[in-house]
Amino acid sequence: MLPHSQELIGLLSTGVIVLDQALGIHYLNEAAESLIQRSLKQAKHNLLPTVIEIDSVLGDAFEKCLSSESIIRLKDYDLSLLLILESRRIDCQLTPIVLPIGDAFSDTKGVMMEIHEIGEGGLEHQIRERQQSGQTMIKGIAHEIRNPLGGIRGAAQLLSSELDEPNIKDLGLGEYTDIIIREVDRLSALVDRMQSSGKVRNQEPVNIHGVLEHVRQLVEADLSTDVIIKTDYDPSLPSVLGDEAGLIQVMINLIKNSIEAIDNKGKLILRTRIDRRVLDENTQQQVVRVSIEDNGRGIDSEMIRRVFEPLVTTKPKSGGLGLAISSQIVRQHNGLIDVQSEPGKTIFHVYLRIVDPPNA
Repeated sequence: MLPHSQELIGLLSTGVIVLDQALGIHYLNEAAESLIQRSLKQAKHNLLPTVIEIDSVLGDAFEKCLSSESIIRLKDYDLSLLLILESRRIDCQLTPIVLPIGDAFSDTKGVMMEIHEIGEGGLEHQIRERQQSGQTMIKGIAHEIRNPLGGIRGAAQLLSSELDEPNIKDLGLGEYTDIIIREVDRLSALVDRMQSSGKVRNQEPVNIHGVLEHVRQLVEADLSTDVIIKTDYDPSLPSVLGDEAGLIQVMINLIKNSIEAIDNKGKLILRTRIDRRVLDENTQQQVVRVSIEDNGRGIDSEMIRRVFEPLVTTKPKSGGLGLAISSQIVRQHNGLIDVQSEPGKTIFHVYLRIVDPPNA
């Protein structure tokens, strides 16, 4: 890069990072230094993944840029900054370049990464920011949960072996240790999902109505109030792409949250429709929208801005993790979750990708 061009780029408010083919950092302008909280001297020759999380979306974009030698753009993308444990919503452009002869890097191919931070604007952007803001805290909580789970499972296995002794086996206490072990394994799987920052790996076609009906039956069997659950399904909906167990967890959390918001007699509606939304692509696409509507007391305007953050709740018997976990799982599905509320009417919407969507 020529000295004069460096001076000009240094004046830009857009962050500029010049990288070699292995994503080694060659140059940062002042805006990029401010963004990643590292000076050029500190960051030079370090790999980009040491300061920015390279997920599958960004990794694929770099690969396409280098292999096809074409400009790649990412719009409304969550950039995770590892050194300060925060994220920024950005528009990003990757441009293939040739590094100057005599550079410390052996490869001549490179990428110029231009980063433009997006200011607040629109409900969907605010929702995505709230989802991302709690991700680091959720990972920390999951890490703390994982340690005692291992001890509980080990103790239950030891107790189970003791209960196999002939003199106490007939008491039938073994089923209790089996329950403990099964529940610990279920929680361990949930912790794995909470700690995962990437997308769902084993995605399969899922019948969302099958998920909703399974959850409805589970919840109705445990209802202690006079809440009526009604359904309003679109039977023509295609399958969604995802992990069935994860989607079941999302719906359990959202439905139970809605039921808890209903004081006495009330109504909850499970509704499905086809919709269009911008998810992880630059253009709108067809999605399945799942809406969970209740006629409870509603969420006040201050709380609704933080409802997806971990440990935020107004319910005395709630731990404040259900909605945060649901948001995390939906995010891992490249989906979107949002909420609208007024006294007597609250609706949670979940937008999920469909299998083989038509062109937007």
